[in-house]
Amino acid sequence: MAEYVEKRTHERYDYEAPIEYKHYDKNDYYAAKTYNYSMGGMYFESDYDIQPGVDIYIKMNNYSADTSVKVTWCKKYSASDSSYYGVGVKYYGNK
Repeated sequence: MAEYVEKRTHERYDYEAPIEYKHYDKNDYYAAKTYNYSMGGMYFESDYDIQPGVDIYIKMNNYSADTSVKVTWCKKYSASDSSYYGVGVKYYGNK
């Protein structure tokens, strides 16, 4: 069996917190939950599909700095009674 090699540029940290996000050209925010982050981006789960390449605006409760990010991937997952989307985003200015 091949050994797994971590390919991430930045170390990932587990952190669960509610967030809200919106598309730049829309006024409505959508609730979501983040599960981990790094210096380069974050992963969150949403009820809605977000196309890769889309720019979104994220705000977190109890955190003063709001963040503009680019969606890098979005994958649909199914649980026994529902489905959701896992979303990976990249902070602007990070490689």
